[in-house]
Amino acid sequence: MTWPSLLYGLTVPWTVKMIFGQMVDSIKIFGSNRKSYVYIGAILITLSSVLMIAVVGDYVIVQGKKFIYVVASIITIVGFII
Repeated sequence: MTWPSLLYGLTVPWTVKMIFGQMVDSIKIFGSNRKSYVYIGAILITLSSVLMIAVVGDYVIVQGKKFIYVVASIITIVGFII
């Protein structure tokens, strides 16, 4: 799998945005329809930001920078969609 084809996979969550919308409206998490989803999305975006900082900061713990970058990008997109 080449690098550009991995980036095309980042558009997949945007295609299922309507499914996420229906899920938010119908499935309650922690007794709330929307509030808990906002918190989950914020946590995902924060996690992806920490991963991006780790990639840019050249920390020893980061081994595969491209892989972590793609994972952080996917987490960001899912966080924004939720």
